[in-house]
Amino acid sequence: MKNLILSGMILGLAPLQLVAQNNKLPEAIPPQIPIETFARPPIVSEVALSRDGQTIAYETGFNKDWNFIRREWDTGKAKSTGLGASMQAPLWINEERVMYGSGMAMNRDGSDQKSSRVSTPSVIFSRFEGDKKDYILAQVFDGKVMGFYTPYYYLHYPHILQVNTQANVNGAVQIEKNPGNISRWFIDGSGTIRAATQTNGVLSRIVTRANASSAWQPLPGLDWADDKFNALALSKDGQTLYLSYLAPEGTKGLYTYDIKNGRLGSMLLGHDKYDIGAYDSLIMAPATRELLGVKFYTNKPVTVWLDEGLRAVQAGLDQVLPNKTNGIVDMSDDLQRLIILSESDRDPGTYYQFDRKKVELKPLFAIRPGLKAEQLAHTVSINFKARDGLLIRGYLTTPLGREPKHLPLIVFPHDGPATRTVGLYDTYVQFFANRGYAVLQVNYRGSYGYGVDFKNRGKQRIGREPQDDITDAARWAVGNGLADPKRIGIFGEGVFSGYSATIGLMRNPDLYCCAISIDGVSDWLAHMDFLKTASEESFALLVDQYGDPVKSADEMRDISPITHIKDMKGHLFLVYDSLSDIPSKESDPFVAALKKAGKSVEVLSRANDYDSIYEMKARAELLTRFEQFLAKHMPADPVPASAVAK
Repeated sequence: MKNLILSGMILGLAPLQLVAQNNKLPEAIPPQIPIETFARPPIVSEVALSRDGQTIAYETGFNKDWNFIRREWDTGKAKSTGLGASMQAPLWINEERVMYGSGMAMNRDGSDQKSSRVSTPSVIFSRFEGDKKDYILAQVFDGKVMGFYTPYYYLHYPHILQVNTQANVNGAVQIEKNPGNISRWFIDGSGTIRAATQTNGVLSRIVTRANASSAWQPLPGLDWADDKFNALALSKDGQTLYLSYLAPEGTKGLYTYDIKNGRLGSMLLGHDKYDIGAYDSLIMAPATRELLGVKFYTNKPVTVWLDEGLRAVQAGLDQVLPNKTNGIVDMSDDLQRLIILSESDRDPGTYYQFDRKKVELKPLFAIRPGLKAEQLAHTVSINFKARDGLLIRGYLTTPLGREPKHLPLIVFPHDGPATRTVGLYDTYVQFFANRGYAVLQVNYRGSYGYGVDFKNRGKQRIGREPQDDITDAARWAVGNGLADPKRIGIFGEGVFSGYSATIGLMRNPDLYCCAISIDGVSDWLAHMDFLKTASEESFALLVDQYGDPVKSADEMRDISPITHIKDMKGHLFLVYDSLSDIPSKESDPFVAALKKAGKSVEVLSRANDYDSIYEMKARAELLTRFEQFLAKHMPADPVPASAVAK
């Protein structure tokens, strides 16, 4: 396989040229989309294709009422069951048996229904043959998983169960007990555990063993290191490990590693500006585990196909479905029948089935059919220089029908910090744009995907340079005439994103007139004290990201919103969810202090409710309150009746 290094992708045009090119002024402003349409969640789960390509499996429903569907490829006829269904991605265990929901399994015709109580996301192997064809391997964890966001940060150490899906709950046997430091297991094509990732605080290494009774041994060159490599997948014979490895360019590229000889191979794919090698980035042939393609992000999602035939398929899909990100999300064992997900900034996603032999593409269903792409706004990539000269990227969405000048602007930094925004459909972005607001999403320093140095620049710098980048993004929009300097707000959802909104309002009282924060940190010392309930290794990762609450107590106190209430001039809307990682002992004192200081604050709390803000009724209430809050404190431009599209 040839080494391939990508480079020189254009970062973007001048901002106003870019908006003008991608967001031409239509004849009329689109109608206001009902809040209930935005609040309605996706109606289908991920889609799974049977190994013979004859049956498509998925789950569909609304709120808590879900059904599991098996749909014939050729006829479109469908069979359903509501038993144990929930919004989970189905998984084909063998040619006839399929798993769905929270551990339910059945044959294709609906017979032999059993419950293993092992959810499909926990399954790490399902390719046994012969007498074990109904078996799977699944990960299970000790201890409780806390909150909605925290699991992203928490490092768990999974054990491995072997589960007979024909034997109900009695069919699970633990075959591998975690020694206490393995965060990920790697299994070959026969179901044998061959390698693992061990962790020690912020360090990790890749280990192998000769057999189940042997001691784990580190692979040469892959011993303890911080953020230099991470293992992605193992070949079918267990001899080749695929790695995301730090390349000379400073970004992570895709490499192979020869386990038998203990030697790092050459780079298969790299980019001089963007990282390659997230955990879900490799596309493997389902039967042979041959590497077929690689997914990664530049300023948009990209798939590089190593398989010539699928490269041609991709080109054809992109021609038939233009201006979309068209991904092959599942395939039959013979690679002739494919499930396609087509999505974009304006399309939450539509599934298709594609038959390569017949060269036939058929639509299956839209994920959110109530939304019409022509009524949604365009999102374009932007870049600018921060105050210290560092290049910062992001995405700008401007409301349809309005000239991209002097608009009310909502700045929307992503959560993380070590994640990133990718510019695809986002409900909040489109809701705000439909109400007349421009939205600026910022991939501040510390974001993933732009090289190790860029990510490390955000470590233990919360409240400092990353927040400066967010502020500089808003000032960039004002300086280019895009934003009205008197109508700039900031919005965030999640521990760090919500924090960014709150601290932004306090650090920049003359820039932002209002802020909306969902589950944001208000007191970093209290929050880190709460997070101590994690394991020692997990907490070490949190300290590496956020800072040491003992050594840097004064710093953490200084960057906390509760310390800067006196500086706040604008209006704040706080939301706390029942699934939040923000305990009441942190949020209650903050709200009380705001009210005592006479600050303008609204609070919507579901911290003690059974339903979270992600249930449709609650989400509709949330969006309604956002709309009212913005209309009061940062109104959009009025819409002339003659300008509204019918």
